[in-house]
Amino acid sequence: MIEVSSTTLSFDLRRKAALYASNAVAEYWVIDVAKEVVHRHWEPAEGAYRSSDKVALGGRLESVTLENLAIDTADLI
Repeated sequence: MIEVSSTTLSFDLRRKAALYASNAVAEYWVIDVAKEVVHRHWEPAEGAYRSSDKVALGGRLESVTLENLAIDTADLI
């Protein structure tokens, strides 16, 4: 699941993340337009994601859960 967030970042990182984790969405990315980073979450368990990190837009972002899925985030700027 990928969200693009310009005005709802807090909602996307908290409530939506909990909803997706509760429904076993394996990986969830939130593109933070203002800070030009991607918040990546994976390993859903008990309504939360156990693992997360941030990748700056402009770099390469690879899926943790889907083999061979990678995006050059420079294309998103």
